[in-house]
Amino acid sequence: MKKISIYILMLLALSGIGKAQNQVFLNEKFTINGLVTDSQTGKPIEYATVSLFSETDSLITGTVCNVEGVFILTELKKINYHLSVDFIGYKKLNINNIQTNSSSESIQVDVKLQRAEIELDEVNITGHIQTIDYKIDKKVINVGKNLTAEGGTAVDVLKTAPSVQVDLEGNVTMRGSSDFAVLIDGRPSVLSGSDALSMIPAGLIQNIEIITNPSVKFNPEGTAGIINIITKQEKSEGMAGIINVSAGNAPEYSSDMLLKYSSKKFSLTGSLDYSNRNDRMTGNSYRETYLQTDTQFLSTSAARNMQHVRYSARGIAEYYFSKIHTFSVQAEFSKMGLNFNSSTSNNLSWQKSEEQKFYFTDEETEISPVSKRFQITDFYKFNDKGHELKINFDYGLSSENKNETIQQFLFSPEYQSQVKYEDIVINSSENQNRTNANFDYVLPINTYSQLEAGFQTSLYKSKTDYSASYLYVDSINANENDRSELVRDIYAAYSTYSQKIGKFDVKVGIRAEYMNQSISQLIVNKKYDYRKFSFFPSMYFTYSLPNSDQIQLSYSRRLNRPSERDLNPYIMFTDGFTLMKGNPALEPEYANLAELNYMKKLKIGFLSFELFYRETNNKMTRYSEINDAGVLVLTWKNLNRDYSLGSEISTNLEIAKWWSVMIKGSVFQYKLTGEYLESEVVKESFNWESNLMNQFSLKSGTSLQLMLMYKSPSVTVDGNMSGMFLSDLGLKQELFKHRLSVSFSVRDIFNTAKMNINSQTNDYYISNQMSRKAPIFMIKLGFRINNYKQEHTNPNSEGDYNIYMN
Repeated sequence: MKKISIYILMLLALSGIGKAQNQVFLNEKFTINGLVTDSQTGKPIEYATVSLFSETDSLITGTVCNVEGVFILTELKKINYHLSVDFIGYKKLNINNIQTNSSSESIQVDVKLQRAEIELDEVNITGHIQTIDYKIDKKVINVGKNLTAEGGTAVDVLKTAPSVQVDLEGNVTMRGSSDFAVLIDGRPSVLSGSDALSMIPAGLIQNIEIITNPSVKFNPEGTAGIINIITKQEKSEGMAGIINVSAGNAPEYSSDMLLKYSSKKFSLTGSLDYSNRNDRMTGNSYRETYLQTDTQFLSTSAARNMQHVRYSARGIAEYYFSKIHTFSVQAEFSKMGLNFNSSTSNNLSWQKSEEQKFYFTDEETEISPVSKRFQITDFYKFNDKGHELKINFDYGLSSENKNETIQQFLFSPEYQSQVKYEDIVINSSENQNRTNANFDYVLPINTYSQLEAGFQTSLYKSKTDYSASYLYVDSINANENDRSELVRDIYAAYSTYSQKIGKFDVKVGIRAEYMNQSISQLIVNKKYDYRKFSFFPSMYFTYSLPNSDQIQLSYSRRLNRPSERDLNPYIMFTDGFTLMKGNPALEPEYANLAELNYMKKLKIGFLSFELFYRETNNKMTRYSEINDAGVLVLTWKNLNRDYSLGSEISTNLEIAKWWSVMIKGSVFQYKLTGEYLESEVVKESFNWESNLMNQFSLKSGTSLQLMLMYKSPSVTVDGNMSGMFLSDLGLKQELFKHRLSVSFSVRDIFNTAKMNINSQTNDYYISNQMSRKAPIFMIKLGFRINNYKQEHTNPNSEGDYNIYMN
């Protein structure tokens, strides 16, 4: 009996020890980390969704990959799991039976996702790709899904973009500000703002990134943020390409071609494009000028025809020395011809006099910009965990010749007929060169932290020659000449540190920048120097919520620098009633940007909510005054401060396999404070905008898209601007197994995109109305050359993965 009792006690003790050991094993913490890449290109897939499930299919936790494609799941128990990896445009990958054991503290899972749209062995597999991908720090517009922009430019694509507004004349703003930077494949554009975007054909664009709060790695230029144009580059081996041809009733014609040959050791890419776009605008304006002894009235009616012709070519050569080392050379050339013809009639009268004068003005302007660019990039990718070094050298040249001829006719009772009383000929030439050198280094310290650092240099020089000749009816001649030069050298260094702490991701950075600038009037030998040392911090705090949702709080500081024309004090002719001059004392304006972003993944799409605040100090303000002759003189001054506080809500919903909806809405309160014409100014407006896009994927490769947009009225420093409604329609048919596509689009279907602007001060009142030719019809043919290659041998494969015990 004693032996039995002892045996039972021993079994109980051993059982307790075993349970304790098992409990200790279960209580040990475990980590699963990994890298998600594209199975074709090997590039990281940022913001892919990673979900971890138990063996009973219960969701344990989840996260999204960072910008390097890396994900980390911490504080896990040592049990068996299965993993799900998913991202828009890729096939979902499920990894079953991930086993843990007591000898390892972590597992690394490297995942390769397969694209959702490929063609294999006569079998077409199509996945739905959203028009806009919402990411926690940017929005990515998939240009190929925007049917209403077919045959257009980047400006037409941006009409549907979150955080962006486009007015009647094609002027682009971000959250109400025109002070944004344009990058092309991550490099600064030769042109700036709306001018750059209007010259890039939509057919050569893969994606457009909208970055409203960039980190210190980016040049701080642009108080509103960055628009980054990603051009098309075929990634598969062998020969591939695309050819597009389009025509419209503007009239408008364009064509573009991209070809690429790739092998395991090198790749060659070449692109050509040609466009000839015409636009017609009409407008009316009314102005009252309050002189010391009388009031002057001016009524104007104008019609303007604009022709934009562009040729460009680009070549890229890449050589792969090894898996970690890539060297590339890129060259670009573009030539543009901008022709403006306008006819204006002016009725001039006075309050205290019965005298009236009728002026008729014919104006012809030819602008011929030419740009050349050369870039060398040396890239080292030391491993798949983000350790990399990028050295970039970029040199660009551009020139612009402008010839303007203005003929003014006068009709009044004393002449009894129309008489030409003035000829004005204005010639100007501008030559620019810019040298950029960047050194960017990324070092992952461990699985949870990373350090980035870099040096960036920008050397810029611009020289302008200006001449104007005036021939009056009484044979009195006048000539004006000016020559100016702007030199701006910028030297910068930056560093960022990121750390993951549980469900928190923290990224902080600082950028130090020194600017040495001078504007010179060479004829009168005057020089104005400006030097400034500035700091630009940035901070990002991201928290991962259940079900792969995310919330992020961010802050950055940015600036907007004046151009040569803003700084040059020489008075230049605009028209018979307006002059323009720069201000050499004009300083950069600085902005503080803060955002709170929330992203929620839905079963049928995404929901993105943003709360933003922007404060601009030392604001560069267009300043207007009336001279003794009653002529309006425009210049710039640092006078004001403005504030924007608002929110944006955007969502992509896949209602059915054949129907998706994109809805975006934004509201913000704008406030302007400061001084204007020696008076205190406080202006406020409540602004809102809504956009609805329906996309229907019908049978037999047919797609239909309808876009509706409304922009509310807003205020300016001296007045207000009316609201605007716009509607576009697009239809696309894929033929011959997606090798040929035919697209048809209609822009401004109901001709409702009109604009009214009113301005009023103690010296004047101005009202302007503008409209453009509408609707615009476009048809486009697209042909793909070997665009889909048989790179995957298993059509049922969802991707590939490797698991490593650490």
